[in-house]
Amino acid sequence: MLRLKCLFLVVLFSINLHSIEVIIANSKINYKEIISMNKLSSSNVLSVKKYCIPATINDFEKDKYFATHYIRKGSIICLKDIEKYSKNSILFNFGSIQIERNGN
Repeated sequence: MLRLKCLFLVVLFSINLHSIEVIIANSKINYKEIISMNKLSSSNVLSVKKYCIPATINDFEKDKYFATHYIRKGSIICLKDIEKYSKNSILFNFGSIQIERNGN
């Protein structure tokens, strides 16, 4: 019985060694919304889908990112789900009215 308990503890600790640190969305993130750190949390998972390269906390600390599509609450954020935010906008000045649109 003691061997079984020890084996269980060894397996439990080895699972955490092979886990992958990912970022999970705490709340829904809309299309083209700038992602803030309060909407994200860090978690460890055993595996991710093979086409997903998980984003890291360091990415969000360095630059601003926006969502390329709607991201549900609780889903893992991959690099294909986000793009770097750069302010590309055009300002139309009509005297007292100014309109700012995305574009070059």
